[in-house]
Amino acid sequence: MRPIYLFLPLTLLLAPLVGVAQGIGTDVATRDQRPETKPEGIKYSIGFAPTLAFSGFNGALTAEAQRGRHALYLGPKVSVADAYLPADAPLGLTSGYKFYFLPDYNCVGRFGFFFDLNYQFQGYRAYRRDGSRSTRLNQLHELLAAYGLEYRMGRRWRINNTFGFGRYLERFHNTTSGVTYQQTGFNRVVRVEVLYTFN
Repeated sequence: MRPIYLFLPLTLLLAPLVGVAQGIGTDVATRDQRPETKPEGIKYSIGFAPTLAFSGFNGALTAEAQRGRHALYLGPKVSVADAYLPADAPLGLTSGYKFYFLPDYNCVGRFGFFFDLNYQFQGYRAYRRDGSRSTRLNQLHELLAAYGLEYRMGRRWRINNTFGFGRYLERFHNTTSGVTYQQTGFNRVVRVEVLYTFN
């Protein structure tokens, strides 16, 4: 008998698919029972997203533009992870693309499901033992594919939760020996985001 932990990754992958199928079925079944309030044009939103990824715990402030089922977002992020706090300027940026499986009808109390392709960058000054300022910038790149569930709390407020996996690439400099190291590996992301829509 195989240990149960071998089946957990399969369960984590199948559960979102079942949720999407249920959401699409509900959308089709209730299409004639709700008024058509699908917005026209581009919706503009601003969001705040605490995120847990390879770089540790981060906070991001993003601007988002959505048209139909497609949304693009971009904004700065700051790391509060212990591993990067001693570094100078643990700032970065996050950007991404969302694809919503269901049309957005602006209905309060409605759930939405989306696919999220996310890129994160973080730069920080290389450490020097003598405390002087290094001119070299260490870099951390993260590329993640995620599944999200979104709930519309009001006409302008939404909240979502995202789970995903991906890869990271880190380049860092040893200022003592003058050698640059590169490390890659697998990554995960967990994010909660609150969005305010202007129109």
